Amino acid sequence: MKKIFIVPVALLGCLFSGYADAEIGIESDTVAFLSKGYHGSVWYGSGGKRVRLVYAKATFPDSFNPAGFTNLTSTFKEIEFDFFIGEKRDDFRGLWFAIGGGQTEMSIESKTTRAAAKITVNDLHSGIGYAVSIMDGFYINPWIGIDVHIDAPNKVQVGTETWNPRKVDPVGGVKLGINF
Repeated sequence: MKKIFIVPVALLGCLFSGYADAEIGIESDTVAFLSKGYHGSVWYGSGGKRVRLVYAKATFPDSFNPAGFTNLTSTFKEIEFDFFIGEKRDDFRGLWFAIGGGQTEMSIESKTTRAAAKITVNDLHSGIGYAVSIMDGFYINPWIGIDVHIDAPNKVQVGTETWNPRKVDPVGGVKLGINF
């Protein structure tokens, strides 16, 4: 898993190393905290392009859980490549789209037997958002996207019940961030 992050970051570090106007930033998604989780990302970029490392955890509301299950929790480790478009792209403001990948560890619990299961899957991710300045480097960044779990199993035994993990999950939120 570490190679998923180290190799692309090293390559992008070399790519961006000649940019005098390179910036770094941090973000956190507010929706993750509402879902008993957390979200953090750090990014580095220049010229409207950036690489972002994400670590997040969310426990989904029961309305998102398959029938008979509870406590569906996902922990994400991703690397994302963001591309801003428009006149403020060099400031990392305005419309952006992203593509990336990583791993998600999912766990779930049976409502009746309290048995639990955990799986780890590899993901492809894409998203789109719009970063708006608040003041002096601070910004708000609403976004939506999808996670495609490329190697999710069709069935997972959870005690006496069978969980059918989704192959695609919609994602989204509202990030608050700062760039330096």
